[in-house]
Amino acid sequence: MAVFTVNGVQVTPSKNQKLLRFLRDALHLTSVKDGCSQGACGACTVIIDGETCKACVPDTDSLMGKSVITVEGLAEREKEVYTFAYAEAGAVQCGFCIPGMVMCTKALLDKNPAPSKEEIRYALRNNYCRCTGYVKIIAAVKLAAQIRKTGVIPEKGETSWAAVSSGWTPEKGARNRPVSRRLLYGRNADRQPAPKQIPQGEGSLHRHRKGKGSARRGRRLNGGGRTGKKYYRPSAPGPVCVRSRRTADPLSGRRHCPGSR
Repeated sequence: MAVFTVNGVQVTPSKNQKLLRFLRDALHLTSVKDGCSQGACGACTVIIDGETCKACVPDTDSLMGKSVITVEGLAEREKEVYTFAYAEAGAVQCGFCIPGMVMCTKALLDKNPAPSKEEIRYALRNNYCRCTGYVKIIAAVKLAAQIRKTGVIPEKGETSWAAVSSGWTPEKGARNRPVSRRLLYGRNADRQPAPKQIPQGEGSLHRHRKGKGSARRGRRLNGGGRTGKKYYRPSAPGPVCVRSRRTADPLSGRRHCPGSR
């Protein structure tokens, strides 16, 4: 049987098995998540001899003399840095993928203390997150790199992931940095103005149909699509009218909207 170390402790598995099963079932290191058991999602990422590896791939017999590190084996200072960075950047939602992300972050920053955005994306390419768009995770890695470089963990709330994405450093500070809508709300934020609010009963709008003379009065609101309904604001104060494309007045054959003239 192979003999190797896990978090600095020498171990000898009783049988050949996947490293993931040995870590979780025998050593009870539950930070190593079982996401797919097929080497696809990266939730079980650990560090073996300085390189990231998915624990569900190698067998324990192939690890003779190697050193395995999980989140439980990180130094207390490293735990503080990564905990602060990921929490401050808002990168954690369900949290299932975060241990694997943290191990990839550590492996990257150990080799490259000041990675670019492209290098961070490449380092995290094998780790799937089903909750986010990776923007805040990348910001968390950048913040962790800044903290490791300066050795200073900012006060809680002193910085934000948007400021880090735009070049925040502890020397500059982030309290008074302007944050663009694009950083906060995504690529198309500036192209999507806030919806216009129409007060109840304000004004009227006459709509005409070709060849049918004057039709309904009222102001059209957002709606429709696959529901088959159109919404109109009546010209006089009253409830919002709901008109259905599929139904009509059985006597006149016209669609009827209560409250509009």
